[in-house]
Amino acid sequence: QDGKPDRRRYSITRAGRELLEAWLAEPPTTLPPSKNAALLKLFFSGSMENEGILRLLEAQLVLHREQLKRYEGETRQIIEDTVEATGLTREGSMWELVRELGEAHERAYVDWLERAIKRVRQLP
Repeated sequence: QDGKPDRRRYSITRAGRELLEAWLAEPPTTLPPSKNAALLKLFFSGSMENEGILRLLEAQLVLHREQLKRYEGETRQIIEDTVEATGLTREGSMWELVRELGEAHERAYVDWLERAIKRVRQLP
């Protein structure tokens, strides 16, 4: 590459490919632990004033709306561009399925945060 360091190309070894295939073939049997500091803070926030709770929720709403936009735009475009450039349509279908779940998760989180904000605003 002109004006840049030489590009390095990496590839998986035969042993690495075999380990990957074995790992992919083994279905998960447990759910991953969920660690969400914002939810933990909300759980224990009953003694706070409404304004403090709203600040917590509104800050999370901004973050989750931003992530939703990334899934809907940038991430979708990266997948499309990569599939077009490489021809990896089957792999691209799997990437798109994961992206769709991320988008659905963020959409549900945004909806829940909007409902939570309304509920906290109605608290005495």
